[in-house]
Order: sequence, then C-alpha cells, then structure tokens
Amino acid sequence: TSTVNDALESKANLIRPGELSVPTETVATVPNLGLTTDSRGILMVRFTAGGNVKVGLFAIHGTDSLIKIAGDGMADQKDTASSYNAYFSEGAVTLQNTSSSDVSAKVTYFGA
Repeated sequence: TSTVNDALESKANLIRPGELSVPTETVATVPNLGLTTDSRGILMVRFTAGGNVKVGLFAIHGTDSLIKIAGDGMADQKDTASSYNAYFSEGAVTLQNTSSSDVSAKVTYFGA
C-alpha cells in the first residue's frame, strides 16, 4: 500500500491551500498546476454549491487540450449551456460557473 501511495503522491499535483471560490457567472484561473506543453494526465474537478457536489474528469494533453471524460452538468469549452465548464485559456486551466449559485472548486491533477 505504501508503494501505491508513494507513486500517487509523486504523480499528483494537488492545489493548495483549500478551494477556489467561483461566484455565479464568473471564471477563475486555477493556480500552481505547473503544466507544460509536455504534460499528460487526468484533471479531477469538484464543484460544491450548498450540499450539492459535482465531479468531473478531464484528460489533459499539453497546455491547450482539455477533454471531458465524465461529469454531468460539465463541459470542456467556455460558454456552453452546462453549469460548470473547465477549459484552457492562455495556457492555464480556467473554471467557469454558469449556474445560479456561487460555488467552490477543488482541482487535482494526476499526471506528469
């Protein structure tokens, strides 16, 4: 088990501290992911509003390609009809809240 935990720790880049605030109808840039044009991996995004939690998985390829794998009410492009969007803007992961409630978001990057 410790081998698995060590391997995950070396591959996971967890944003700290805490969560990002993404008020309704706004965007927030995700800081400190350290992505490069050679980055490959999975981005897990968790949005929390009140007692509701939504989780999405996105594939990352470099700093310009973010592809949704899973996540109801989420999209991988800006200004879609989904409640929450994750996409690249100027090489940085950006989160967009199009819902009617303020949310907090937590992002975990698994990759190299």
